[in-house]
Amino acid sequence: MAWRSAVPAAAELPVLRGPDGDSYRVDDPGASRALTRAFGQPLTLRREAGIRHHDECGVHLVSTSSIRRVEQLSGGRVDARRLRVNIVLDTEPTGFVEDGWTGAELALGPEVVLLLGPGMPRCIMIDQPQADVLPDPPLRTLGRTHDVLLGLQANVIHPGTISLGATARLTHR
Repeated sequence: MAWRSAVPAAAELPVLRGPDGDSYRVDDPGASRALTRAFGQPLTLRREAGIRHHDECGVHLVSTSSIRRVEQLSGGRVDARRLRVNIVLDTEPTGFVEDGWTGAELALGPEVVLLLGPGMPRCIMIDQPQADVLPDPPLRTLGRTHDVLLGLQANVIHPGTISLGATARLTHR
C-alpha cells in the first residue's frame, strides 16, 4: 500500500495521496475515512502533540565514524538507511567525530557548502521496521550514551549538486 504525503507550494497543510491517486488535505475528514478503509481499522489524522516527529532542519549528515561507534556500543550492525540522513560522510576514526564540527563549514564537491549546526536529535522513527533494513534499532543506545543525538543538522550556504564520492572539506570558522 503506497500512501504519500506532500506540502504543495502555497499550501498551508500537507496533502495525502492514496495508492488510487485520490488526494486529501490532512484536515479533511475524508482522509481519515479513506485511511480507515485502506487499513481495515479505525484511523484518525490529528495534530501532533508533545513530541515532534520530523527532522529539525533540511539537511542531516552523519559520519561513518559515528555509525561505527553506535555499532560498538550496541553490539549490532547499524544500516545508515535506518537513520534517515541526507548525507553519509566516509570518515576514518571511530567515535562521534562530528560533535566537534558545530559551527564549521563543510564543502562537498565543487559547489555545495553547508553550515554545520548542532547535533540532530533522533526519534522513534529510526527504530521502526523498514523494508530491506536490518532490524537492529539504535535509539535506545543513543539515548543511553549520546543524548539521542546522531550526526549534525546543517544549513545550505551554497546549493548545488553532490555526487557520490565527492570530496569533503571541513573549515572551522
